[in-house]
Amino acid sequence: MKSSKTSGEEPPKFNAWGGMFKDGIKVLLVGLVYLIIPFFLIVILGLFLLEIFGNLILNLGGTLSTSATYGFGIDFLLLVAILYVVLIVPITLLALANMARNDSKLRSAFRFHELFSKIREIG
Repeated sequence: MKSSKTSGEEPPKFNAWGGMFKDGIKVLLVGLVYLIIPFFLIVILGLFLLEIFGNLILNLGGTLSTSATYGFGIDFLLLVAILYVVLIVPITLLALANMARNDSKLRSAFRFHELFSKIREIG
């Protein structure tokens, strides 16, 4: 991203491995911070599903009352996780572009007033 704003159509040179490694760590950190909430929602959802299917396997001849008990909670968590990801992924990409624009300063990925003003400009 950083080289595309300055060098035009030429591909970036892969010669500064130390700097690229640092930038990769920064990108990983930004992604983790922005996507930590849906990660935990999906983990909780997975635990619910594991409990439901574990109970169903243990009670093969039983009823599906366990899934009715947790059904709304699972649907709600899944919906919240999907909505969060749909909203956050574009913001995460914009945050990474803002970080690349500001010489890889990690702080610039979390300047929300800049990010939301760019979103308003883009539409």
